[in-house]
Amino acid sequence: MKKGFKVIGFSLLGLLALMLGYMVTQGVYPIWMSIHDKVYQVENDLAIGGMDPVTYFAGNPEMGNSNHSYRYKGASFQFASAQNLEAFKANPDNYMPKYGGYCAFATGSGVIAPSSAECYLVQEGELFLFSNKEVQIKFKESFSDMKQKADKAWKK
Repeated sequence: MKKGFKVIGFSLLGLLALMLGYMVTQGVYPIWMSIHDKVYQVENDLAIGGMDPVTYFAGNPEMGNSNHSYRYKGASFQFASAQNLEAFKANPDNYMPKYGGYCAFATGSGVIAPSSAECYLVQEGELFLFSNKEVQIKFKESFSDMKQKADKAWKK
C-alpha cells in the first residue's frame, strides 16, 4: 500500500513541475514564486508597451515617445509630452498601474500574467491593466471583490 502512495505522490509532483514549467513559458507565474519584475515590461524594458500612463487618467491613452522617458522601478516609462513626464516625476505612484502593470484579474487569482495596454480600467483614481477584454469586463463587474483579492495577493 505504501508503494502505491509513493507512485501517486511522485506522479503528482511531476505533474506540478510540468504545469509550473508550462506556465513560466507562457509568462504566467504564481505570485508566491516572486520571479516577476516589479513592473511588467515588454521589449526594450518599456512599461505599458510605451504608452503614456498619465493619459489614461484623461480618458484618452496615447503612445509616449522616447524624447520624454523616465526610469522608475527598473522600467522605462514614456510620455506623450514634457508636461506628462513632469506630472509623473512629481508623483509616480499616482500614475503607476496597479500590481506593477500585470493583469489585475490574474493577480486576483494569485498568478502573474502579462497585460495589454489596450485593455484597461481607471477606477477610484487607479489604473488597472488586463490581458484581454473578457477579464477586464469580469473585473469591472465585481470591482470591489476583485480588487480586494488582487490587493491581498499582491501583498504576499
